[in-house]
Amino acid sequence: MRRKPKDTGTTDAMLSTGDKVMVQGVAHSIVSISSITHDGSNGSQCTGIIMGKWESNGKQHTLIATCSKISSNGGTLLDPIPKLSVGLPNKTILDGQFLFFNDHYGIALLEINVDIPLQRPSIGSGPGYGQEFFVLATDIGLPLRARHGKILWLEESDYIDRSYQMFLSYEVPVTGNGGPVIDHDGNVTGMAFYSSPDPVVLSISNIMTCIEMCHMSAAESLGILPGDVIVSLYGRHALTLPQLEDYLLSLGWAFLNNSSTMVDIRARDAKQGSYSGDFFIPLSFDNRMLALRIKPSSVQLLTPS
Repeated sequence: MRRKPKDTGTTDAMLSTGDKVMVQGVAHSIVSISSITHDGSNGSQCTGIIMGKWESNGKQHTLIATCSKISSNGGTLLDPIPKLSVGLPNKTILDGQFLFFNDHYGIALLEINVDIPLQRPSIGSGPGYGQEFFVLATDIGLPLRARHGKILWLEESDYIDRSYQMFLSYEVPVTGNGGPVIDHDGNVTGMAFYSSPDPVVLSISNIMTCIEMCHMSAAESLGILPGDVIVSLYGRHALTLPQLEDYLLSLGWAFLNNSSTMVDIRARDAKQGSYSGDFFIPLSFDNRMLALRIKPSSVQLLTPS
């Protein structure tokens, strides 16, 4: 007698033996993640994607991308951060270390210290409308779950600032928040999220950008560190973020009107004195003039001469 499948959705998703082999291969690159809040209650359960590894101080570190709900509630980062447990493909359970959170894209990054080799999946290009994909999900003590469908021909999100979202024609499996969206070649093209009425997929390119920002942003490469504060702009103190953004946008507008625009920016470090320099717009990400001359702790931008 044939045994009844534990998850009929997974059985229905496997259209061929080749699909089954491909999905099982990608399964070695995903982990289960569960959170426990500071009061001991169970939090969210998500799927994570192994995104890379590095060595530091003689230890092997593995980077994992997942859904931000593992460490947030209603778009706000939980304080304190919940305890994160990561279930590996070999059933080993490790503690995860929270690294990064981005509510706009809905992702979180964490790391684990592990000596056994973990496999990063093949990274593909972003998903396209009408293309067929699989979504994978895993959980501690439960078998791998998969769903198969297409990217819907929906042009925009219901949220004004979420135009990057694309939508799936099929449900995301239980605990599938943060699970990989993969094409028929086994390439990860995005991350899946619960959403109503249609599940959402975030392109892998957005995730890779967040990873790059987490490790070394353009601001950090110029010497700007967490805790640095802009205390005034053109003699105006107590700046709000919109005021600073308006100024930066004005520089871009000047460039659109005249591509040879040059801006004379003078910055004063509260401890080291004033420096000035000419900058052509747009600034390149490898422009390290400020990084070499200023190590800001509290920077004041002065009126250009």
